[in-house]
Amino acid sequence: MIKCNVYRDNSHFVAKPIESRKSSAPRIRQPKDELDFMFDCLYEVYTDQGIKNDEKHREELYKRITYDLHDQLGFDREYALIKDKVFQKLKNKAKAEIQRLNRFEKKAMMFKEYWTHFGTITFSDEVMDEATFEKKIRKLLSNSTNRSGWVISGKFERGEVGGRLHFHFLARILPGTSFSKIEQVKEYNPLTKRMEKRWKNVELEEKFGRTDFAPINRMDLLYGNVAEYVSKYENKSSGKTYYSRGIPTGFTMDVLEEEIACEKKTEVVIVDKETEQERTIENIRYILSDQTFKDVPEETFDVKLFAKRRKIQSVA
Repeated sequence: MIKCNVYRDNSHFVAKPIESRKSSAPRIRQPKDELDFMFDCLYEVYTDQGIKNDEKHREELYKRITYDLHDQLGFDREYALIKDKVFQKLKNKAKAEIQRLNRFEKKAMMFKEYWTHFGTITFSDEVMDEATFEKKIRKLLSNSTNRSGWVISGKFERGEVGGRLHFHFLARILPGTSFSKIEQVKEYNPLTKRMEKRWKNVELEEKFGRTDFAPINRMDLLYGNVAEYVSKYENKSSGKTYYSRGIPTGFTMDVLEEEIACEKKTEVVIVDKETEQERTIENIRYILSDQTFKDVPEETFDVKLFAKRRKIQSVA
């Protein structure tokens, strides 16, 4: 029996053994100084202009922020120290972004059987400005979650053509709780240059702009279209993610040897912070058998309750 952290990877559950590690001293967070605040401001300015912290734009972003900081702090400040700090902060930002997107994907995949709709709400400058649009969307979704039991996992993104702001999301909408009514319309799409059908939310379209509330059918859930949808927006690194509280990224449970379908091993090189020496560790993950969760009906499956029940059984 192996105690593992379990998460979902597309159609399979993956178990990662929990390693027992020696406790280390808590990390002491240094207070932000003038350079840190100025970096954050410049980073936001340039990323809003489309200069992203990715492989394509990172060098340009690095040069611009470094020059501006050196200019604003005074050319008497040591240039090499500013360069090193900007480089490290951009690296930390990129790492945090990857972790955030991984959490987003895991939450969406863990809740896979429950999603009922693909949704998109598009910003309209005829109704409000972008800041108000984002604020009102967050308020709308918060109210929907608290009052109507909606579950949402989505991202704010800009369109590839024109850069118009959108909110793309997966949603579980309980019957009878949707705003107004959702109806299907047929209209001309200037991008594809043909007539297309879409599902619109009448009330929200009046408040925000163009909407799309396409229902997810059982075939989408079974054959991975939900996973493809999540991956499509997960791979866009610039959007702000949003998800309802309570969606787990995974859970902890005891895994029996016979429940392991196969084992995957990879080698990871890490740097020891104290000695600054590199060492290779083996990263092990188990792909669990499809039969592992068959004792719980899908329509009533709840990962938290299942993990709790399984832990009690294994201890007994």
